[in-house]
Amino acid sequence: MSFKKQLQNPFFRQYIVEILFPIIGYYFFDWSLAVIGAFYLIDQFSAELFFFRRCQKINAFSEDKHKGTFILIPIILFLFFFTTELVLIGPFWLFAESAGEQKGVNEIVTFARDELWLLFPLVLLIYYIKDQFTFYVPRRYLAFDLKKMISLHYLSNLLIVAGVALMIVLIRFSDWPEPLLLVSFIVGKLIYDLTFVIWVQKKSLR
Repeated sequence: MSFKKQLQNPFFRQYIVEILFPIIGYYFFDWSLAVIGAFYLIDQFSAELFFFRRCQKINAFSEDKHKGTFILIPIILFLFFFTTELVLIGPFWLFAESAGEQKGVNEIVTFARDELWLLFPLVLLIYYIKDQFTFYVPRRYLAFDLKKMISLHYLSNLLIVAGVALMIVLIRFSDWPEPLLLVSFIVGKLIYDLTFVIWVQKKSLR
């Protein structure tokens, strides 16, 4: 497949963003690991919004339709998992003890003020384009079982929380240099996407 055709692939575009944005931000815009972590939280939140949008579409075309409360439960659980991540991260930055950690807090505030207004809509747009070409246009929503999809999604959220906890432990207690931590962060995310996420998609089919 030519590079031009790869660029037309929505999945390829998404991975470019997930890989290049943190690297470019770290080396050219002085993003800290704290800011890169905030970027991935934005990415997760965006992915979750479109997951629930897909759930509604699957339910609308399902022979065994579920009430709105069926989809409301995973939304509540996601908010619980996402809050857990913030609780894990919060004490690490909000109660920063060293000057370096306090710098991370200030950088997140600056990032939210100066760049979040542009980055968040861009991430949403990328997920929207990917979904249109990989889920809605080919009518893949007809192939999924909503119960399986939501049940496996709980496991996905648990793994993400575990991954966040692991990264916090590495940042706090390891003496790894920041570039190595950044590479580990990105490689871990890609392995998760290319193995577990693909497995979940296959298991969620009817």
